Amino acid sequence: MFRNYTFQSLGSWKSQSGFLLPWALAIIVISAMIAVLMSKQVTRVSTTFLNSVFFIQSVYAADTAAQLGHHAIFFASTDRQGADEQCEIMSINQVFSVAGLDQCTLTAACACFYDTGANCDSGQIDNYNGLAGVSGSYYRISGTAQCGSGFFMGRDSRVLESKYP
Repeated sequence: MFRNYTFQSLGSWKSQSGFLLPWALAIIVISAMIAVLMSKQVTRVSTTFLNSVFFIQSVYAADTAAQLGHHAIFFASTDRQGADEQCEIMSINQVFSVAGLDQCTLTAACACFYDTGANCDSGQIDNYNGLAGVSGSYYRISGTAQCGSGFFMGRDSRVLESKYP
C-alpha cells in the first residue's frame, strides 16, 4: 500500500551545493543599488524643498523691503519736497530675526524723477513752487531680499513705482 521512496545519494546533493549563491548575491547587489539610488533621490528632494522655502521667503521679504521704502517716503513727509528728500537719502538695510523673515537681509533704495524727466533735487525750491515747470515727482522704490545662506539661499527683488501728487 505504501510505496517505499528512497532519497538520492549524498553525492548528488554535494554536487549541487552553492547552486543559489550567485542568485542570492545578485539580489543583494541589486537591492543595495536601489537603496543608494533612493538615498540620493531623498537628498535631492530635501535640497530642492529647502531652496523652495528660502525662495518663497525671499519673495515676501523683497515685497516687505519695497513697502518699507514706500512707507519711508510717503508717511514721513508732509509735502512733495519732503518726499523727494526722503527718497534721495533712503538707505534701508535690515536683518530680521522675526518669525517668517528670519535669516533674511532686506535692502531698499529709491530713485526720484520729476515729470519733466530730470532727477529730483529737493534743494531747489523752484521745483516745488511752480517756477521750474515741475508739477509732480515719480519714485521708483527697489526692494531686494536675501534669505538663507550658502547653498540654501533665495534672492528676489521688487520694484514699486509711485507718483506724488
